[in-house]
Amino acid sequence: MTRKEILDTAEKMVNGDRQDDYGTPEQSFERIAMLWTHYLGHNRLNVGITPVDVAAMLALLKIARVASGHGKSDNWVDLAGYAACGGELQSEMTGDNTATQEAVEDPGVAFGVDWAELRKNAYQGIRSLSEVLKVVKKAEDCAE
Repeated sequence: MTRKEILDTAEKMVNGDRQDDYGTPEQSFERIAMLWTHYLGHNRLNVGITPVDVAAMLALLKIARVASGHGKSDNWVDLAGYAACGGELQSEMTGDNTATQEAVEDPGVAFGVDWAELRKNAYQGIRSLSEVLKVVKKAEDCAE
């Protein structure tokens, strides 16, 4: 599928039959948020899930499916749909529609990315991985 086909299909799904069957994405995400909040609270995690969180977590689900190596084109379509719904919900909640131009200039802006913090965490992660590899190597050496 081309990117246009993916976005066109996502637009039809977000505004078409699924909306007729299940209600608007806002209504659906609100229901999911309430259920997830109740479920997580029941398990003593006491977190509040918003409809924006639902959109983000459903997008992460699609990313996980793509990362499995067995992704299908519908994962990309759904991901685009969740991103569009989440972006709209976020704009409605904050009243901020200015992120679009900023995101073009710096894609991390839309996600509140602190690039310095990200680099620091990535470096620490690499250092941690390096330490794990040293331990594995030492264990392999001992096993020989």
